[in-house]
Amino acid sequence: MLKKSIPLALVLVALFISGCSLKEATSLASAATDEFFVQYNDADYSAIYDGAHDDYKDEITRSQFVRFCEDLKADVGDMRSKKRINWNASSSSPGGTRANGTYDVSFEKGKLSISLSWKIEDGEALLLGWSVSASPGGDGGGDPVVRLVVD
Repeated sequence: MLKKSIPLALVLVALFISGCSLKEATSLASAATDEFFVQYNDADYSAIYDGAHDDYKDEITRSQFVRFCEDLKADVGDMRSKKRINWNASSSSPGGTRANGTYDVSFEKGKLSISLSWKIEDGEALLLGWSVSASPGGDGGGDPVVRLVVD
């Protein structure tokens, strides 16, 4: 009986440890998402880019990123409110820990759905990418407008 309970105890400990890291990932990514939207409203696009993961920076240049953000802000204005509609965090090898969230976002001039993808490294949430879609409750059926995500 004792021999059967030891492997079970090890599984439970492993689940507890991974659950803690996923909880931490959720907390870090949630705070990073809040900061992302503050920096967007402040037009501090370079700060968003600087805080992105190197894999993301390999896919898009700073000038491309800044131009996209400027164009988006010209089209929809500042963010007024956001509502999280989906969230998940996962941990795998060799991918590491990731967190993804999708938000319905109200802007000055309309609504969009924004999905953000984060990679957790060394206690930091680093932007892996984001996508912007027409919000089902806004001005379209959720069709992708632009996708800036590293897979």
